[in-house]
Amino acid sequence: MQELPDEETIFLNLSTESYFGLDRTATRMYRALVEGATIGEAYQRLLPQFEVEPDRLRQDLQSLVERLVAHGLVQFKA
Repeated sequence: MQELPDEETIFLNLSTESYFGLDRTATRMYRALVEGATIGEAYQRLLPQFEVEPDRLRQDLQSLVERLVAHGLVQFKA
C-alpha cells in the first residue's frame, strides 16, 4: 500500500500481481476502517465527515470492504 500526495492510495497484491487504486473518498474510508475496531465504528466515524444519506454511506463502505477483500488486500478477523 502506498498513499500518494493527492490523498489517493494504491495497493499492489504481490501474490496475485493485482493493482487497486482508491480515490480521496475511498482513502478516507480505508483509513477509518484501519483506525476503527469494527466496520460499524468506521461508519460512525465517517458519518459526520460526509454530506450523504446514512444508508448511502453504509452501502459505499460495505462495497469498499467487499472489493478490498475480493482483491485479497485486506482480511478481517472472525
